[in-house]
Amino acid sequence: MSVVLETPRLRLEPLSVTHAEALFDGLSNPALYDFVPQDPPASPAEMRNRFARVLKGPADDRAIWQNWAIKIRQNDSYAGFIETTIRQDKSIYLAYFVFISHWRQGIAREGVRAVLEHLRAAYGAKEVIAEMDTRNLASIGLVESLGFTRIGETGNADFFKGQASNEYRYRLALDEDQMITLDHLVVAARTLEEGAAWVEQILGVATQPGGKHARMGTHNRLLNLGNSVYLEIIAIDPDGAKPIQPRWFALDSSAMQARLANGTALIHWVARSHDIERDAARSPVALGIIHAMERGDFRWRITIPADGHLPGDGLVPTLIQWDVDDHPAKRLPDSGCRLVSLRGSHPEYESMHLPAGIWRIPPCVEIGPISRNNVQPFLEAVIATPGGNKVIAA
Repeated sequence: MSVVLETPRLRLEPLSVTHAEALFDGLSNPALYDFVPQDPPASPAEMRNRFARVLKGPADDRAIWQNWAIKIRQNDSYAGFIETTIRQDKSIYLAYFVFISHWRQGIAREGVRAVLEHLRAAYGAKEVIAEMDTRNLASIGLVESLGFTRIGETGNADFFKGQASNEYRYRLALDEDQMITLDHLVVAARTLEEGAAWVEQILGVATQPGGKHARMGTHNRLLNLGNSVYLEIIAIDPDGAKPIQPRWFALDSSAMQARLANGTALIHWVARSHDIERDAARSPVALGIIHAMERGDFRWRITIPADGHLPGDGLVPTLIQWDVDDHPAKRLPDSGCRLVSLRGSHPEYESMHLPAGIWRIPPCVEIGPISRNNVQPFLEAVIATPGGNKVIAA
């Protein structure tokens, strides 16, 4: 049985017959069916009958159907639905409809990400297969942005609406060791005390002592955000030795120092990898050299550019691979805070080829093109606290 899934913007409700009326208007637009061998429903009653058939499940008892209606949390309106078939070999076949009024808003990407992460965790799903008409540029762009790889093409795969249809076949591996996940947020400050005060003023909770990074001449404080994610406040250690190379996270750059003179800021995020060499090679931009690091009894490897700059102005993640079974978040007390979302945008998003890179990440992270209201790279995190949702930003 499907369960309710939530993302920063969406509530994904298990599909039921009662959704027919709410989804009918959006699904009755003929333009949705240009590249699929279906026609718009003629009435809500037809939609109810279709959903009733879907809810009975497939004739093949070796497969499971899981389907969700997509609801926009802000106004409780519906935006489409997502269909999946989970086969005995733990592969998933994916299909979806998103109303045209909600195209180009990242709705499909956010919803599909949440569904695939759920199916990986709940069913041990290993791969996802998606097939689409070669003319369906919107769907092609979506699956490629999610990291799908084109594995085949079938000529004359179907015939509908008076034309032959050629189809692309795409595959996405869901094995855990093939994915990167959010590890921690990076907040930079002129001094550790200044950064700790800034975070506590916004979130209403105190951070915890971290330690020193002798090789980088920095020190930190930490805050548990749940689900093996934490927030790091980092600053130059005034008692530390100056490192041989520029410090990580651009802390030695004049631009960063000028930025921090204006106040503490969320500057970056770090993603956890199971194979840092492989994932660094796949990155859409160069991440630098992989360094072995330590703090206390923690041991890890991390990518650091030779000049210390932030990859993608902070929006492309630094990669980390922990070489011990422990993790900093496990040692931190529960702060009562949870990361709701991490969102960012960049004016050179397309030229950096970010969609084709390593964006196999949880649905709470959304990096995209620059909005019309911003001309500079932008990064913000929404964090649920005991006092409500709070925002920390660049």
